[in-house]
Amino acid sequence: MVGLKVFVVDDDKSMVDIICHHVSSLGCNVVGTASSRIEAVEKVGQSEPNVVLMDIKLGGAIDGIEAAREILERYSTHVIYLTAYADDAIMVAAEKTLPYGYIVKPFSRDEIDRALKIANNMIRFEQRIKDEQRKAQEDMRKLEVYRRKVLENHLQSIDEKKLASADAIRRHFIKQT
Repeated sequence: MVGLKVFVVDDDKSMVDIICHHVSSLGCNVVGTASSRIEAVEKVGQSEPNVVLMDIKLGGAIDGIEAAREILERYSTHVIYLTAYADDAIMVAAEKTLPYGYIVKPFSRDEIDRALKIANNMIRFEQRIKDEQRKAQEDMRKLEVYRRKVLENHLQSIDEKKLASADAIRRHFIKQT
Protein backbone atom coordinates (compact mmCIF):
# COMPACT_ATOMS: atom_id res chain seq x y z
CA MET A 1 0.00 0.00 0.00
CA VAL A 2 3.04 2.25 0.25
CA GLY A 3 2.90 4.80 -2.53
CA LEU A 4 -0.89 4.73 -2.93
CA LYS A 5 -1.92 8.21 -4.11
CA VAL A 6 -4.86 9.54 -2.09
CA PHE A 7 -6.89 12.72 -2.59
CA VAL A 8 -8.93 14.04 0.37
CA VAL A 9 -12.21 15.98 0.06
CA ASP A 10 -13.89 17.44 3.14
CA ASP A 11 -15.26 20.90 3.92
CA ASP A 12 -13.95 20.77 7.51
CA LYS A 13 -10.29 21.89 7.53
CA SER A 14 -9.53 20.20 10.87
CA MET A 15 -10.99 16.94 9.51
CA VAL A 16 -8.83 17.24 6.38
CA ASP A 17 -5.76 17.64 8.58
CA ILE A 18 -6.65 14.55 10.64
CA ILE A 19 -7.35 12.45 7.53
CA CYS A 20 -4.13 13.58 5.82
CA HIS A 21 -2.14 12.74 8.96
CA HIS A 22 -3.66 9.24 9.14
CA VAL A 23 -3.18 8.61 5.41
CA SER A 24 0.46 9.76 5.49
CA SER A 25 1.19 7.69 8.60
CA LEU A 26 0.05 4.62 6.63
CA GLY A 27 2.71 5.20 3.96
CA CYS A 28 0.32 6.63 1.39
CA ASN A 29 0.85 9.88 -0.47
CA VAL A 30 -1.71 12.66 -0.08
CA VAL A 31 -1.65 14.21 -3.56
CA GLY A 32 -4.20 16.92 -2.89
CA THR A 33 -7.17 18.19 -0.94
CA ALA A 34 -10.36 20.05 -1.72
CA SER A 35 -13.31 21.43 0.20
CA SER A 36 -15.99 21.63 -2.52
CA ARG A 37 -17.38 19.56 -5.39
CA ILE A 38 -16.06 21.88 -8.11
CA GLU A 39 -12.61 22.14 -6.55
CA ALA A 40 -12.45 18.36 -6.05
CA VAL A 41 -13.34 17.52 -9.65
CA GLU A 42 -10.78 19.99 -11.00
CA LYS A 43 -7.93 19.03 -8.67
CA VAL A 44 -8.44 15.27 -8.99
CA GLY A 45 -7.91 15.64 -12.73
CA GLN A 46 -4.62 17.42 -12.09
CA SER A 47 -3.27 15.17 -9.33
CA GLU A 48 -4.34 11.76 -10.71
CA PRO A 49 -4.86 9.90 -7.42
CA ASN A 50 -5.50 6.18 -7.12
CA VAL A 51 -8.42 6.79 -4.77
CA VAL A 52 -10.38 9.72 -3.28
CA LEU A 53 -11.50 9.93 0.34
CA MET A 54 -14.74 11.92 -0.09
CA ASP A 55 -17.02 13.47 2.51
CA ILE A 56 -20.60 12.98 1.33
CA LYS A 57 -21.90 16.26 2.72
CA LEU A 58 -19.94 19.24 1.48
CA GLY A 59 -21.33 22.57 2.64
CA GLY A 60 -24.51 20.97 3.92
CA ALA A 61 -25.50 19.39 0.59
CA ILE A 62 -24.77 15.88 -0.64
CA ASP A 63 -22.34 17.33 -3.19
CA GLY A 64 -19.79 14.63 -2.36
CA ILE A 65 -21.90 12.06 -4.19
CA GLU A 66 -22.17 14.30 -7.25
CA ALA A 67 -18.42 14.98 -7.11
CA ALA A 68 -17.76 11.23 -6.91
CA ARG A 69 -20.00 10.63 -9.94
CA GLU A 70 -18.14 13.28 -11.97
CA ILE A 71 -14.73 12.00 -10.88
CA LEU A 72 -15.63 8.42 -11.79
CA GLU A 73 -17.00 9.48 -15.21
CA ARG A 74 -14.11 11.79 -16.10
CA TYR A 75 -11.13 10.04 -14.58
CA SER A 76 -12.26 6.47 -13.72
CA THR A 77 -11.12 7.13 -10.16
CA HIS A 78 -13.14 5.55 -7.36
CA VAL A 79 -13.93 6.97 -3.94
CA ILE A 80 -14.15 5.86 -0.37
CA TYR A 81 -16.90 7.85 1.30
CA LEU A 82 -16.45 9.55 4.66
CA THR A 83 -19.76 10.31 6.28
CA ALA A 84 -21.51 11.03 9.52
CA TYR A 85 -24.76 10.28 7.71
CA ALA A 86 -25.51 6.68 6.87
CA ASP A 87 -29.26 6.78 6.26
CA ASP A 88 -30.70 4.54 3.55
CA ALA A 89 -31.49 7.27 0.99
CA ILE A 90 -27.96 8.66 1.08
CA MET A 91 -26.42 5.19 0.93
CA VAL A 92 -28.56 4.23 -2.07
CA ALA A 93 -27.48 7.39 -3.89
CA ALA A 94 -23.84 6.80 -2.95
CA GLU A 95 -23.89 3.16 -4.09
CA LYS A 96 -24.63 4.29 -7.66
CA THR A 97 -21.12 5.76 -7.85
CA LEU A 98 -19.49 2.34 -7.25
CA PRO A 99 -17.46 3.36 -4.18
CA TYR A 100 -14.61 1.27 -2.83
CA GLY A 101 -16.05 1.69 0.65
CA TYR A 102 -17.54 3.80 3.42
CA ILE A 103 -15.99 5.13 6.58
CA VAL A 104 -18.46 6.41 9.15
CA LYS A 105 -17.40 9.43 11.22
CA PRO A 106 -16.03 9.47 13.82
CA PHE A 107 -13.42 7.02 12.57
CA SER A 108 -10.10 5.62 13.66
CA ARG A 109 -6.78 5.31 11.86
CA ASP A 110 -7.40 1.55 11.63
CA GLU A 111 -10.67 2.11 9.74
CA ILE A 112 -8.88 4.29 7.20
CA ASP A 113 -6.12 1.68 7.00
CA ARG A 114 -8.59 -1.14 6.28
CA ALA A 115 -10.50 0.91 3.71
CA LEU A 116 -7.30 1.93 1.89
CA LYS A 117 -6.01 -1.66 1.90
CA ILE A 118 -9.25 -2.85 0.31
CA ALA A 119 -9.09 -0.01 -2.22
CA ASN A 120 -5.47 -0.87 -3.02
CA ASN A 121 -6.43 -4.51 -3.58
CA MET A 122 -9.27 -3.44 -5.88
CA ILE A 123 -6.95 -1.16 -7.84
CA ARG A 124 -4.37 -3.93 -8.25
CA PHE A 125 -7.09 -6.40 -9.28
CA GLU A 126 -8.52 -3.97 -11.85
CA GLN A 127 -5.02 -3.33 -13.20
CA ARG A 128 -4.42 -7.06 -13.50
CA ILE A 129 -7.65 -7.41 -15.48
CA LYS A 130 -6.63 -4.53 -17.79
CA ASP A 131 -3.19 -6.10 -18.28
CA GLU A 132 -4.75 -9.47 -19.11
CA GLN A 133 -7.14 -7.81 -21.57
CA ARG A 134 -4.22 -6.03 -23.29
CA LYS A 135 -2.30 -9.30 -23.45
CA ALA A 136 -5.31 -11.14 -24.89
CA GLN A 137 -5.77 -8.41 -27.52
CA GLU A 138 -2.09 -8.61 -28.46
CA ASP A 139 -2.31 -12.40 -28.67
CA MET A 140 -5.38 -12.10 -30.91
CA ARG A 141 -3.52 -9.64 -33.15
CA LYS A 142 -0.55 -12.01 -33.41
CA LEU A 143 -2.87 -14.92 -34.13
CA GLU A 144 -4.56 -12.94 -36.92
CA VAL A 145 -1.16 -12.11 -38.48
CA TYR A 146 -0.19 -15.80 -38.31
CA ARG A 147 -3.55 -16.87 -39.80
CA ARG A 148 -3.09 -14.50 -42.72
CA LYS A 149 0.43 -15.76 -43.39
CA VAL A 150 -0.75 -19.37 -43.38
CA LEU A 151 -3.61 -18.52 -45.72
CA GLU A 152 -1.30 -16.60 -48.08
CA ASN A 153 1.17 -19.51 -48.14
CA HIS A 154 -1.63 -21.97 -48.78
CA LEU A 155 -3.06 -19.89 -51.63
CA GLN A 156 0.42 -19.45 -53.11
CA SER A 157 0.98 -23.20 -52.89
CA ILE A 158 -2.33 -23.86 -54.65
CA ASP A 159 -1.43 -21.38 -57.41
CA GLU A 160 2.01 -23.01 -57.86
CA LYS A 161 0.39 -26.46 -58.11
CA LYS A 162 -2.07 -25.18 -60.69
CA LEU A 163 0.76 -23.64 -62.70
CA ALA A 164 2.80 -26.83 -62.48
CA SER A 165 -0.21 -28.89 -63.50
CA ALA A 166 -1.05 -26.57 -66.40
CA ASP A 167 2.60 -26.58 -67.51
CA ALA A 168 2.67 -30.40 -67.40
CA ILE A 169 -0.49 -30.62 -69.52
CA ARG A 170 0.93 -28.14 -72.05
CA ARG A 171 4.19 -30.13 -72.31
CA HIS A 172 2.23 -33.33 -72.77
CA PHE A 173 0.27 -31.90 -75.71
CA ILE A 174 3.43 -30.41 -77.26
CA LYS A 175 5.12 -33.82 -77.18
CA GLN A 176 2.15 -35.44 -78.92
CA THR A 177 2.12 -33.00 -81.79
